[in-house]
Amino acid sequence: MNAPLPARGPFLTALGAMLTLLPAARAQLAVDVSPYAGFFVPLRNFLVPTTPPPLPVVYHGTGPVALQKTIALGGRLTVWPTRPFGVEATFGYAPSGVTMGCRVSDCNAGHVVTGSAKVVVRPIGADSPRSFRVGGGIGIIGLGGTAYDGVATAASVAGTVGAGVTVKLGRSRSVRLEAEEYWFRPHLRAEWCDASNGVCRALIPTSGSDPQIPWKQLFQNVVILSIGLMFFRTG
Repeated sequence: MNAPLPARGPFLTALGAMLTLLPAARAQLAVDVSPYAGFFVPLRNFLVPTTPPPLPVVYHGTGPVALQKTIALGGRLTVWPTRPFGVEATFGYAPSGVTMGCRVSDCNAGHVVTGSAKVVVRPIGADSPRSFRVGGGIGIIGLGGTAYDGVATAASVAGTVGAGVTVKLGRSRSVRLEAEEYWFRPHLRAEWCDASNGVCRALIPTSGSDPQIPWKQLFQNVVILSIGLMFFRTG
């Protein structure tokens, strides 16, 4: 025998009550959006030779390869379910190539795309005109551009931390200063290469009777220093 179906009246009443509460629940969330501009600062060399100088002939450079210091642009979206704790998504772009010898125009040009998801907390000044926030989470780093022609590049998972201060300018605007650091290991593999290419020249062995082995890819950490205008809505 089939069990009797429950009466629809109480179920629909409860569902209706839940739906009417959703706008009120959403209204309790505080949200802020912050586009930013700043500086992309690599702190370590990118590639180093695995053999002592002289460097492999195929490279034609003067030393270890590093990502370039450059500008950075991006944005942050933060949702605050409670006053001190929030969740933040970040996206950034930096036209960072590599510091290496170049045989043709722009063979060392490139870019770095960053993204992250962090848990953030405001331990100081959550409800005051000036506040301090810190956070940590995971990120994704993508490398691309002319410098990586002939190289298979895979996005790298990164650990990330950040800290910043905000200063209110009005009812719904603030200035936000932030420092964010990423740690990641690049995943690069040469697929083909010629004399005009960039990074691939440091990833393939040289030809001849005594070929050089590829250069070593180092664990990276980069810092993004930024300033942005933050727009926020409180519940």
